[in-house]
Amino acid sequence: MYPKQEERETNENNNNNYPLNPPWDWPDLQDIEVDRAIKSTNSKKAPGNDRVGNTILKKAYTINPSLFNSLYKACFQLGYHPKH
Repeated sequence: MYPKQEERETNENNNNNYPLNPPWDWPDLQDIEVDRAIKSTNSKKAPGNDRVGNTILKKAYTINPSLFNSLYKACFQLGYHPKH
């Protein structure tokens, strides 16, 4: 069931060439994914540091979804993911 000691040591030694931060080829973010993410947020949750509540976010999205789609896609492409 478990590899023998010699096999484990050999496998462990072969991992030295594995890149620590391999590049990821992520597919492009789809508009439907942005739509689902925004619509699934809890409207009753308190606003964060930006003081923009989810209700405002949802209403703004319904007015101009293409703006939000572009913004979210740009954040993903640039790797910008704010913590707060």
